[in-house]
Amino acid sequence: MTGLHMTKLAEGEEILFGPARKATTTNLTVKSEDKDGEATHTSLRTICITNQRVIIEVGDSAINYPNNDVRTILINLRKDKKKRPVSFNILQIRTGRGNTVKIEIPGVDFEKLVLLKQVFPNATVSESRGMGGLLDRIFGG
Repeated sequence: MTGLHMTKLAEGEEILFGPARKATTTNLTVKSEDKDGEATHTSLRTICITNQRVIIEVGDSAINYPNNDVRTILINLRKDKKKRPVSFNILQIRTGRGNTVKIEIPGVDFEKLVLLKQVFPNATVSESRGMGGLLDRIFGG
């Protein structure tokens, strides 16, 4: 069981980071001749990184980005009270074609940073810092 809804993994492909899931709920107003009402719509987004690609599933659609196409990975380091890194969040990736994609995989053990760099041979891993990093974390820019 991979935790993915639609995507089948290729032979030899394995999930290295994730899956991370995020549910977004939207309020809807329903107009009716008899009685107006409200309803909600929930959309589930599942993301994982395998040894071959980044997989993003939203509803009944899936987008894949080959690992060798990723050029930049933005992370956020989490430190303990002694300022030693203990974990990191994978915030977003940028592809060779300039696509920026929010990833949002939280709580990855710091020891896996070496694996992250190995999985994306053409990518630079950078930390979200300063005012620009703060705005990236808040607005996903």
